[in-house]
Amino acid sequence: MTIFFLGGAVVYAAAALAVLAVVLRAFGRPLRLAEAALGLTTFFVIFLGLHPFPDPANAPCREPLLLPFGFLEHYPRLWSEGAGLVGFLTSKAIMAPIMNVVFFMGVGAPLALITSERRHALIFAACLTAFIEISQATGLYGIYAYPYRHFEIDDLLLNVFGVWLGFTLAGRFFRGRKAL
Repeated sequence: MTIFFLGGAVVYAAAALAVLAVVLRAFGRPLRLAEAALGLTTFFVIFLGLHPFPDPANAPCREPLLLPFGFLEHYPRLWSEGAGLVGFLTSKAIMAPIMNVVFFMGVGAPLALITSERRHALIFAACLTAFIEISQATGLYGIYAYPYRHFEIDDLLLNVFGVWLGFTLAGRFFRGRKAL
C-alpha cells in the first residue's frame, strides 16, 4: 500500500512538473535541472500532504492538533510499554514526524542549488508547509465540508525544519560547485 501511495506521489509530481516545463517553454524559458528537482520534490510533498482524498460522503472530520511537539509524548509511552526497535519503527506516531523531516529535506536540497540565501529557503519552506496545512484545515478550500486531514502545528515546525536541514546540508555539500 505504501509503495503504491509513494508511487502515486511520484507520478503526480512528474505530471505537474511536465506541465510546469511546458508552460515555461511556452514563455521561452527552459526549466533548469535544479529547478526541476525543486519542482519535483515540492509537488511530491504536496501530494503526500493532501492525499488520499476520502469519499466526501464518508470523510471523517479531523480536529486540528495545536499542541507544539505533541508527537514527543509517544516516545516515553512506547518505551514504558517495552516496545523494541521494531515497535518504534512501525509506530505511525513515531515515523510520521521523522518522515516529515526526511521528505522536506528533499525539498531543501535542490533549493540550495537555486539560492544561497537562508531567508529565501525559510520563506519558501514556510509558504509551502502553510499551503499544505491550510489546505487540510479548510477541507481543501471547501471541497469537503470540514477538514478531512489534521491541521498540525508539529507539521508546520517539522516541515520547515526539514527544508532548512536539507538546504543547509546540501549548501555545504555544493558550496563552490557550479549551479545546475
